[in-house]
Amino acid sequence: MAESFGRCCGSGYDSGGHLTKTRGASYTCDAGGRTDTLAADATTNRYVCDTDDNLTRTTLPSTPVEDRAYDPVVG
Repeated sequence: MAESFGRCCGSGYDSGGHLTKTRGASYTCDAGGRTDTLAADATTNRYVCDTDDNLTRTTLPSTPVEDRAYDPVVG
Protein backbone atom coordinates (compact mmCIF):
# COMPACT_ATOMS: atom_id res chain seq x y z
CA MET A 1 0.00 0.00 0.00
CA ALA A 2 2.66 2.55 0.99
CA GLU A 3 4.68 1.82 -2.12
CA SER A 4 1.79 2.46 -4.52
CA PHE A 5 0.73 5.55 -2.55
CA GLY A 6 4.26 6.90 -2.83
CA ARG A 7 4.29 6.45 -6.59
CA CYS A 8 1.01 8.28 -7.16
CA CYS A 9 1.35 11.03 -4.57
CA GLY A 10 5.08 11.84 -4.58
CA SER A 11 5.74 10.27 -1.17
CA GLY A 12 8.88 8.33 -0.29
CA TYR A 13 9.74 5.80 2.39
CA ASP A 14 13.00 4.40 3.73
CA SER A 15 13.79 0.69 4.04
CA GLY A 16 12.12 0.63 7.47
CA GLY A 17 8.86 1.97 6.08
CA HIS A 18 9.27 5.44 7.59
CA LEU A 19 7.97 8.41 5.61
CA THR A 20 10.91 10.42 4.21
CA LYS A 21 9.25 12.81 1.78
CA THR A 22 5.99 14.18 0.54
CA ARG A 23 5.41 16.87 -2.03
CA GLY A 24 7.20 19.93 -0.69
CA ALA A 25 8.49 18.35 2.54
CA SER A 26 11.14 15.92 3.72
CA TYR A 27 11.42 14.02 7.00
CA THR A 28 14.14 12.28 8.95
CA CYS A 29 13.69 9.73 11.72
CA ASP A 30 15.70 8.92 14.82
CA ALA A 31 16.97 5.42 15.60
CA GLY A 32 13.60 4.56 17.15
CA GLY A 33 11.71 5.43 13.95
CA ARG A 34 10.22 8.65 15.33
CA THR A 35 10.16 11.77 13.16
CA ASP A 36 12.96 14.06 14.29
CA THR A 37 12.96 16.68 11.52
CA LEU A 38 10.45 18.10 9.10
CA ALA A 39 11.83 20.39 6.41
CA ALA A 40 9.49 22.40 4.19
CA ASP A 41 9.33 25.88 2.70
CA ALA A 42 12.98 26.61 3.57
CA THR A 43 12.40 25.95 7.29
CA THR A 44 13.14 22.98 9.54
CA ASN A 45 11.16 21.84 12.56
CA ARG A 46 12.96 19.56 15.01
CA TYR A 47 11.37 17.08 17.40
CA VAL A 48 12.80 15.04 20.28
CA CYS A 49 11.04 12.10 21.95
CA ASP A 50 11.92 10.11 25.04
CA THR A 51 12.23 6.33 25.11
CA ASP A 52 8.49 6.06 25.85
CA ASP A 53 7.72 7.92 22.58
CA ASN A 54 6.57 11.07 24.40
CA LEU A 55 7.32 14.29 22.54
CA THR A 56 9.70 16.14 24.88
CA ARG A 57 11.04 19.01 22.76
CA THR A 58 9.90 20.96 19.73
CA THR A 59 12.08 23.51 17.96
CA LEU A 60 10.36 25.65 15.33
CA PRO A 61 12.04 28.35 13.24
CA SER A 62 9.92 31.25 14.48
CA THR A 63 9.23 30.34 18.13
CA PRO A 64 11.25 29.49 21.22
CA VAL A 65 12.04 25.89 22.04
CA GLU A 66 9.17 24.09 23.75
CA ASP A 67 10.18 21.52 26.36
CA ARG A 68 7.69 19.05 27.82
CA ALA A 69 7.79 16.77 30.84
CA TYR A 70 5.52 13.86 31.67
CA ASP A 71 4.49 12.43 35.00
CA PRO A 72 5.26 8.73 35.34
CA VAL A 73 2.34 6.35 35.10
CA VAL A 74 1.64 4.76 38.45
CA GLY A 75 -0.04 1.44 38.29
